[in-house]
Amino acid sequence: MNNQLFGVYLHIPFCLRKCYYCDFVSYPAKRNQEGEYIKALICEMKQYHGKRVDTVYLGGGTPSLLCEESLEKLFSALSSEFDIADGAEITMEVNPATVDRDKLAFCRRLGINRLSIGVQSLSQAELDQLGRLHSPEEAVSVIKMAKSEGFYNLSADIIYGAAGQSRESLLYTVSGLCSLNALTHISCYALRCEEGTVFGTRQKAGEQIEADGDECADQYQLLCSALAQFGLERYEISNFCKKGFSSRHNMKYWNCDPYIGLGAAAHSCMDGRRFYHTASLEDYMGNPERVEVEETLTDWDRKAEFVIMGLRLQDGFSEKEYERRFGSSFAEDFPSQTERFEKNGLLLHRHGRYSLADSSMFISNSILCEFI
Repeated sequence: MNNQLFGVYLHIPFCLRKCYYCDFVSYPAKRNQEGEYIKALICEMKQYHGKRVDTVYLGGGTPSLLCEESLEKLFSALSSEFDIADGAEITMEVNPATVDRDKLAFCRRLGINRLSIGVQSLSQAELDQLGRLHSPEEAVSVIKMAKSEGFYNLSADIIYGAAGQSRESLLYTVSGLCSLNALTHISCYALRCEEGTVFGTRQKAGEQIEADGDECADQYQLLCSALAQFGLERYEISNFCKKGFSSRHNMKYWNCDPYIGLGAAAHSCMDGRRFYHTASLEDYMGNPERVEVEETLTDWDRKAEFVIMGLRLQDGFSEKEYERRFGSSFAEDFPSQTERFEKNGLLLHRHGRYSLADSSMFISNSILCEFI
């Protein structure tokens, strides 16, 4: 019997309005498309019938925009098509502008047991700057309501590194969120101006959107220190949690475990191959089983990905696990990188594990690129 456990990601590409920084595949919500899209997701699920699953993640877009009928159909199909393990982590991303107490209670009854709430900031000026549609008060209210409706596993997102964003404002957001005594997890993301976004266009026109690199690094260190004081320790470059509350679904990616991506632009990785769907909503709904791009991973691809993803984690990766998966030694496969980064104090080798030094975390991208 194959006891392999998969993670399932469902991409819900509908939004009330795209935030100014967002480069994810999302479109303005149209009710007449929602039903058709849900049918396509359910159709795609059927090819994975019987797969054992221990994490489910509804991301987007704004999954909390889905009406109750759509959510009910989706969860009925998930239960029918997958063998969902007892105690599975089932997460939904939430925009505070899209839910009320009744919606949260309904989601809890469906079996959703973890929410990832897009707060970003508790400063109204910063929310306006980012193009968010909710207020600080709405974000706080949703967190309180979620806790009262039985969600004991709650995460919030924070954005830092925007031009003009102060350290005092960041501390205000952190203390305001953590003092609610409801959150078990916080994700902190540095603002980036990506091509095709409102911010990307403004930056090209000469407007300063991002804070400079030194200020961004200082803000990151401030966040690490402030969150630790509230009992949320960094376990991945951008993610902090109370003990035992890391994102089990995201750990699938960082541990290079198999996962299934359903929906427009969703990525999957299993059986030595990686593949993903078209970003076109119409094309996906017309043929939800069609794969847009597929690649077979070489041994070297798999080794490099394991190292890059593993080094994002605070605890890094086990050299024995590397040897078990690939039948070779990490130090022998990557001799120059290992020697150079250990000598510079950027890479640590302790207790049979390789990890980045704390001082390397903010500049990790430049280090990890060396392993590609």
